[in-house]
Amino acid sequence: MKKSKFFGTLVATAMLAIGSLHAASQIIFGVLGRTPEDPGWFLTVAVFISFLVATIALVIGILASKYTFTSRLSIAISAVISCAWLGFYYGGIIGGKNPQIAIAFVIAGLLSITFTGLHLQKRLTTIAIVLLGIVSAYALAFLCLAVAVAYLSVERLLWGTIWGIFCTVAIAIVIFFINSLIQEITNYRSVLNRKVE
Repeated sequence: MKKSKFFGTLVATAMLAIGSLHAASQIIFGVLGRTPEDPGWFLTVAVFISFLVATIALVIGILASKYTFTSRLSIAISAVISCAWLGFYYGGIIGGKNPQIAIAFVIAGLLSITFTGLHLQKRLTTIAIVLLGIVSAYALAFLCLAVAVAYLSVERLLWGTIWGIFCTVAIAIVIFFINSLIQEITNYRSVLNRKVE
């Protein structure tokens, strides 16, 4: 029972990782190359801000003392924003870019995370949120790298260097989140072991 539950968690985590990485990659490539003169520029800004806020909020949530109001609020903000970009992407794909269906997917994602956290396992919810944080930070690093390369290609070294530093920080956050995810999965396994004993 213990092994099957833990294996099920790993399978669910892998499926969420694949689905969220696919969505983030498609979102990133959909906004790359747009300039302020393009009509869809606001989407590029919105995507960047959503990945940035989801990442920063989760960093604050993990670094703040556990079970404090700041930690819970920050993690909740990260979860909401991550569910938003994930829901809008898959809702838009399935609903033929119908905004009402996309919003319904966002709400369904939020409700599923809330239900999991309240009625099933808080640790499973934390694992899902940290995993989405990894994807948000990865997407943020990719966008920062694209901006850095764009500036460096036109020999604007100062701005290219600044965006390169942002990219490096985002990569460091990805590594930090991966360590947090490993720790959460390890803690979950130890909790399952204690329940069996």
